[in-house]
Amino acid sequence: MGRLLMSMEPAFSDVDAFFSHLRAVKASGDKETLKILKATSFLVLYNVIEATTRLCLEEIAEALRRDNLPLTSVSERISSLHVDHNVLRPIRDGAREHAVGYVLDTALLAAKGECLAVSRKSLRLNGNVDAAKVRSLASVFGFTPPSDGSCLKEVKDKRNGLAHGNFRFRECGSEYVLSDLERYRRDTVKYLKGTLRSVESYIQARRYDLEVRLSEVRGLGSKKVKLLVSHFGTALAVFSASTEQLTEVDGIGEHTAQAITTAAKDIRVSRKRTRG
Repeated sequence: MGRLLMSMEPAFSDVDAFFSHLRAVKASGDKETLKILKATSFLVLYNVIEATTRLCLEEIAEALRRDNLPLTSVSERISSLHVDHNVLRPIRDGAREHAVGYVLDTALLAAKGECLAVSRKSLRLNGNVDAAKVRSLASVFGFTPPSDGSCLKEVKDKRNGLAHGNFRFRECGSEYVLSDLERYRRDTVKYLKGTLRSVESYIQARRYDLEVRLSEVRGLGSKKVKLLVSHFGTALAVFSASTEQLTEVDGIGEHTAQAITTAAKDIRVSRKRTRG
């Protein structure tokens, strides 16, 4: 069992304990309490959904901080988190002096080849996590989310409705039979455990590092990766290069160049940083 999965096991055990109690209440014949507890199950499940997602993001942020990668060694979508949290948000909040200072500091750090770690504060979830949100985060960082996860949206929507007073607990609980909720529990926990495994694998392989992603391109060995990075200056610049620019490098043929540009699309690297 991986470290992240082990960290969340107590939370998954809490879910199991709650559903065990739910089954006991059903067996007792207390129908009114059962309705309330069936609705409460959405709060219990959403709690573990957000806790799991937050843990994954915090572990990624810690890995980026620990590796201290240059800004040009991570994808533009990851580095944009710095800009959003330290520039755009302060401007929206009226803290223009902070934003201007950050822009200057970031320029100096980038010039020195240094990197700012992704702030945990920039990874806000705002109580709206479902499979679509996980897929969105996966596209930013580059890990592979589990398939499906449709149950998470139902859990999120019901939890938010209850939390914001849009639903009454008895009314919500009366809409579901226990077997429906058991299915939500199984599917939710399965999806979350898959996410934890994927993120742990992503961190262990350091797939947030563009040089690692470059080394995964078919036809590239370590020597060619070093040659490309030396030629273009950074891994980001390699991914930003056109097929024609890539084939100018010794040992890089048309097929390999196309494989690099295809990988760049997957990483969502723009074409605006190539060298002439």
